[in-house]
Amino acid sequence: MTQNLKRIFLAFCIVIISGCSSSDNDNDNDSGESFMKATIDAEAWESSSIDISNLISFSSQNFQQYLIKGANDNFKITIAVNEPMASDCITPDVYSGDFVSMDYAYKTASGIFLTEYYNDPFGDSGLESNTVVTITECNNGLISGTFSGTLYKGPSNVETVSITDGEFQNIPFTINQN
Repeated sequence: MTQNLKRIFLAFCIVIISGCSSSDNDNDNDSGESFMKATIDAEAWESSSIDISNLISFSSQNFQQYLIKGANDNFKITIAVNEPMASDCITPDVYSGDFVSMDYAYKTASGIFLTEYYNDPFGDSGLESNTVVTITECNNGLISGTFSGTLYKGPSNVETVSITDGEFQNIPFTINQN
């Protein structure tokens, strides 16, 4: 009898302990938390605010653009994803080339953000852009995805900024009709 009570107690403890465990995985986002983060030239970056999150629909042209801008005290990242259709969400897919743009701004000593790095600084610089944005989920007014790319500075295109491991999760967006 005592042996059975010990087994029941042990089974009860295992059930209680396993029910209380939590995941330490940073990618576990069941909480619905909104965030935007990336690695910029091997330095971790996380936005403290989302300044813009809009889906701009050009229904008459059957075209839409999702625009997101995340910022913290020192840096801003702006991403635009273009899709040749108009709906209430961007289709979950991988976007690159002419369908995506990204820029990076830093805060100057005077406190103004200066945008100097772009995935294609002059629109047709001849540079091969490796900027990729993947929309992983878009529904109920929330959007999630990943992003990465090399951004180039000014006319010389010599200086670059590498953005890797970019992620935005559960970002609320508004729909603007044009």
